[in-house]
Amino acid sequence: METAPYFSSVHDPCVVGRCRHKLSDILMVTLITYLCGGEDYSDMYQLCHYRGEEFKPLLELPNGCPC
Repeated sequence: METAPYFSSVHDPCVVGRCRHKLSDILMVTLITYLCGGEDYSDMYQLCHYRGEEFKPLLELPNGCPC
């Protein structure tokens, strides 16, 4: 499943070459964390770190979990 179409209208302020993570991956981790009852960045990291493999069809995470 490609997540880019869902977030295509969101402006990405990142400078090419300086960012390690895709905005669409970060937004998807944020959404999944929220739906699972997470409240902050720590919850986002824990979800991605411990259960990231389960979300591989939705996330690319070319440089691993954002930390």
